[in-house]
Amino acid sequence: MKTSRFLTLGAISVAIAAVSLVPAMAAKDGEGKQHHGPQAFFERMDVDGDGKVTTAEIAAAQKAQFATFDTDGDGFLSKDEMLAAGNERAQKRIADRVEHMMKRGDTDGDGKISLAEAEQNPRMERMMARLDTDGDGAISTEEMQAMRKHGMEHGFGMKKHD
Repeated sequence: MKTSRFLTLGAISVAIAAVSLVPAMAAKDGEGKQHHGPQAFFERMDVDGDGKVTTAEIAAAQKAQFATFDTDGDGFLSKDEMLAAGNERAQKRIADRVEHMMKRGDTDGDGKISLAEAEQNPRMERMMARLDTDGDGAISTEEMQAMRKHGMEHGFGMKKHD
């Protein structure tokens, strides 16, 4: 039982690694909104929709993803093929991020963000309000260190640089 559980976990790890190399395919919810992350990954893997992911479903997903990478169809993944897939995924993330920034920052709807629009970014004001704890209109080294300490204590993954 332990051996089969270990092998199943190993197969899942391999499938996750293989699938994570390709461009993310977002799962859509009932409202048509796209979702990313572990839940979307699970939904893509659960082909028959029974709420469980089997080793057969993992193997099928891995085979399909491998075929997506193997653009020359030779049965092998070259460094160039993997780099191309990674670049495609990075470009998709960048395009999604830019689209989000345009929706938030292009307040006059002209398809561009002017310096005036950028300067009116409410996120900047919120960030300053959070970080400028003494209210002097500037962020000091001490305030930055306090923010970093707070982030590390709360598991935000912030790393201290000396």
